[in-house]
Amino acid sequence: MPYTGTYRTKSGRSYFRFSYEDQYDGEVRIYILSQPSYRGRPSDCHSTHRYGVSSRPYICYEPAPTNQSDAIKISKAWAENTEKYIEYGRSF
Repeated sequence: MPYTGTYRTKSGRSYFRFSYEDQYDGEVRIYILSQPSYRGRPSDCHSTHRYGVSSRPYICYEPAPTNQSDAIKISKAWAENTEKYIEYGRSF
């Protein structure tokens, strides 16, 4: 059963909502349910570290997490880096 959660960045300016879903290969996929707008920054898969952008976006991370605890840590780090990318254009 998927677990969903909301993360507020350390700055307090941005909220992200994720769904953590177990896959048949043992990985946990982190779907992005909501996030701030990229405000004109490139939003392609490579620039934003996301797969499935045209349908159901999820975080691109290697190696993929294999448990929920690691998936949550990865999603928080991705959210913090995404906020910096939106604000300052810093790629990650």
